[in-house]
Amino acid sequence: NDRYKRPRENFCGKHGNSSSVCVGEGGFGCVLVARDQITGEAVALKRQRAGGEPARQELQHQVALQAHPHANVLSMRDFFFAPGPFSNTGSGHRAHFLYTVHEFMDHTLETMINQRLALFSRTESASLFSALCKGVAHLHAQAIVHADLSAANVLVNGWCKTDQGGFQCDCRICDFGGSYAWPPKPAAVAGKSALRASIPLRSRVITTAPWRAPEVVWGCREFDGAIDSWALGVHAVTLATATSNVFLKA
Repeated sequence: NDRYKRPRENFCGKHGNSSSVCVGEGGFGCVLVARDQITGEAVALKRQRAGGEPARQELQHQVALQAHPHANVLSMRDFFFAPGPFSNTGSGHRAHFLYTVHEFMDHTLETMINQRLALFSRTESASLFSALCKGVAHLHAQAIVHADLSAANVLVNGWCKTDQGGFQCDCRICDFGGSYAWPPKPAAVAGKSALRASIPLRSRVITTAPWRAPEVVWGCREFDGAIDSWALGVHAVTLATATSNVFLKA
């Protein structure tokens, strides 16, 4: 796609990324910096192999959220597919990638905490936590469970002082490759709550420790949006202490 110009990629990393352009890397893909040739602004390109379940889920939920945008959920501006290099095995195989285009954000919450870019005051912590709660509430209203609400999947663009002397943060939830649909049913099924009964069984768990809810850790076969609520509670402690290490030994 010629619209999004980026430095030459040599596809040398875990996900075929060049370290010169990759600004973030996760379990299913990496994030590259590019420039929109029409608007001139910097954008983030999330790249992952096309055809896999994470890519399908990412695109499905991002398209759904385009129709219902929210200030605290990172929206997708565009997407496209592009081929990667030919395999060096001589098989002639060529991988294809899904690129989703997003606004470029300054930091992840994980980076801000680990590198101590911010020691949050009570006002700032409350502002961030409020933004996270609003974002999760919006996702659940759209029948989406995020399922991996770690600090690495929270983007922050810095602080803006309001006219009232408080702080308003530009905070957005991202990464929907591990999310899944949460289709509520109007009536209870087999004595179970309607919402929980409608959740499909998960074949794999991708929730990042220490944001993993007890029902996920214990291997429960059914779970719902409450796992996001647990992650919010962990964020509350993380913001108050500027560390998540307290949960790693729990």
